[in-house]
Amino acid sequence: MPRSRRKITGHFPTYKSLLLHLWDLRVTSGLTQEDVAKSIRVSRPQYNRIESGYSMISLRQLVYIAELYGKTLSALFEGVH
Repeated sequence: MPRSRRKITGHFPTYKSLLLHLWDLRVTSGLTQEDVAKSIRVSRPQYNRIESGYSMISLRQLVYIAELYGKTLSALFEGVH
C-alpha cells in the first residue's frame, strides 16, 4: 500500500518560512528550480519536493544555496522567523 506524502512544513512554521524565503530568493533572482537544483547537486524533482515542503533540505544544500546567492549561511536566514 503506497504511503501518503505529507508536508513537513505543517509542524515546523520556521521551516515553512525558510522555504518561502528560498522561493522568493530564487524567483527574484530569475532562477529556475533546475538552476538551483544543479547548484545544490540534486535533481529538479528533488528540489521541487524540497521547495514545496515534502523533503527536508540538508545543511550542505543550504551552504550551496548561500554560495549561489553570494550570502553567508547566517545571512540566508535573515528574515526567517
